[in-house]
Amino acid sequence: MPSITLIEELKHAGLKALSLARKTHLNRDFHIEYKGSSANLVTQIDRESEIILRNSILEDRPTDSIRGEESTRIDGSSGICWYLDPLDGTTNFVHGYWGYAISIGVTVDSESVLGLVLDTSRGNLYVGGKGQPATRDNELIRVSSRSTLDECLLATGFLPDPAARRKQALLFGEILPLVRDVRRTGSPALDLCSVAFGAVDIYYESGIGLIDVCAGAAIVEAAGGVVRKFEISGLPAPVWLVGNEASTNNFIRAVRDMGRWTANEIS
Repeated sequence: MPSITLIEELKHAGLKALSLARKTHLNRDFHIEYKGSSANLVTQIDRESEIILRNSILEDRPTDSIRGEESTRIDGSSGICWYLDPLDGTTNFVHGYWGYAISIGVTVDSESVLGLVLDTSRGNLYVGGKGQPATRDNELIRVSSRSTLDECLLATGFLPDPAARRKQALLFGEILPLVRDVRRTGSPALDLCSVAFGAVDIYYESGIGLIDVCAGAAIVEAAGGVVRKFEISGLPAPVWLVGNEASTNNFIRAVRDMGRWTANEIS
C-alpha cells in the first residue's frame, strides 16, 4: 500500500485542481456538441475543466500519468495515474438539472487509492482513499447496513446507445419489483458517493469505464463498502456492482435466480 505521506500529497494536488476547475461549472454560456448521438453530450465546459485539472496536476505531479474523459492521454513514469471526469453528468448540466460533478480518481500501480468528487450542483465535497476516512464536507460517512433487496434503494444508469439501453432495460425491469425503489441520477460519481454516505444501498451500471468510477470507488471502499465487477450475459461489460457485502451478494444472487442471465465476477 502507498504511504500515508504519498496519499496526502496526492490529495493536496487533487484538491488544488478541484478548486481551480470548479469555477468553469458556473458558466452557463456554452454550446452543445454530440459524441455519436443526441443522448451523449459534450460542451466546452467539459473541455475547459479538463484542461485546468490536467495542467494543475502536471504542475504538481509532472511524472504521473493522466487519463481524461475528453482528450487527455499522458503516460508518465511514476506508476501513478489520475482519472479525470471534468463534468460528470453533462446532460444534467445542459438541462439545468441538479446532479453534476468534477471527479478525480487516483491509482498507484493500478490500485485505486484516492477519490475526490466535488458536487458542483450542490457544493458538497467527497473524499476518501487508502488510509483515509471517507468524508462529505469533512464529516465522516459510511455505507448503509441494509441488505435485504426489498429494503434497498437502488441507483443505476444507462448508456447513450439505444441498442445498449434496450438490453439494460430488460434487467432493470426484472430488478425493479424486487427493490424498495430506484433512483436515476445521471452521474455515476454522485451515485457512488450516495452509496458511500448511506442514502443509496446498491448501485449497478453496465458498460462504463474506470474514469467514471475510479474516484467514487475509492470513496465507497473508504466508507466500508465493496466495489465489484461482473460480466452479465447480454449486457455491455463490465457491470459495476457497489454496496455492502451482503447487499451486493443478494443482488447478484437474484440476477442468477432469474435464470435469464449468467453472471461471472471478474477482477
